[in-house]
Amino acid sequence: MLKFGLKLAAAATVFAGIAFASPAMAQDGQKTFYLLSHGGPSDAFWLDWNAGATKACDQLKVTCKIS
Repeated sequence: MLKFGLKLAAAATVFAGIAFASPAMAQDGQKTFYLLSHGGPSDAFWLDWNAGATKACDQLKVTCKIS
């Protein structure tokens, strides 16, 4: 249940960021979002967060750069 909650929170964060960032960007051209994670490559929370962010970016047809 906690893992589902974390995924839901991560997805909500990504969608909120996209919703608030979109009006400030030009309406033509490919959109790029820079996402910062604060964990190492083996941190389970950030693995799920990055996977959710990548999936959301694919669905929205935008470019995500995750670091």
